[in-house]
Order: sequence, then C-alpha cells, then structure tokens
Amino acid sequence: MSECLIYFFPPGETRIGRKDAEKTPDIVLSGLNIEREHALVVHDEASRRVTIEAIGVAQVFVNGNPVDAGSPVELHQSNRVIMGNNHIFRFNHPHEATQVMTA
Repeated sequence: MSECLIYFFPPGETRIGRKDAEKTPDIVLSGLNIEREHALVVHDEASRRVTIEAIGVAQVFVNGNPVDAGSPVELHQSNRVIMGNNHIFRFNHPHEATQVMTA
C-alpha cells in the first residue's frame, strides 16, 4: 500500500459515500463500485460497539464476508473492511486494542 489514511468514527453515525451524494458524506470515497451513499458506521459509545452496514447495493465486505443493507455487522480489532473495488481498511477498535495490550 502506498498511502495510509486514518478515519475516526466519533460516537453516533458516520456516513460514507461519494462527494456527489445528495447530502455530503462524512467520509468521501471515489472509485469503482463506490455508491453515492455507500455505508453507514454507527459508534454506540455506551456499549462500545461499532457496526457497519451497506446502503442499497453497495459493495462492503468485512473479513471477506459481504455486508448487506439492513444487516449491520459489528466491527472488532483488526477486522479488514473492503468498500468497492479499491478501498481496503484495517479497523482499530480503541477499547479492544487496549484490552489486548493489558492482557
């Protein structure tokens, strides 16, 4: 990989999509198979859970498994998230990473 980008998911909802979406997403991606409204990440601070859900027919994978619209998938430390054809991310869960380091 030639580039490293870091995106933070604050408590609440983070929308991912293209810059030409009806409402500008919080995280803007471009490229093959990135939909205008691509994915929704929800960070529930109280439960320390972070989930991702595809929007419509968007291509989203967690550890190689497809994520469907209406079926959020919980993210865990070091999960690999793929969006569209070209965007690959490694998820770092601050709470889980701290637990691993103190164990």
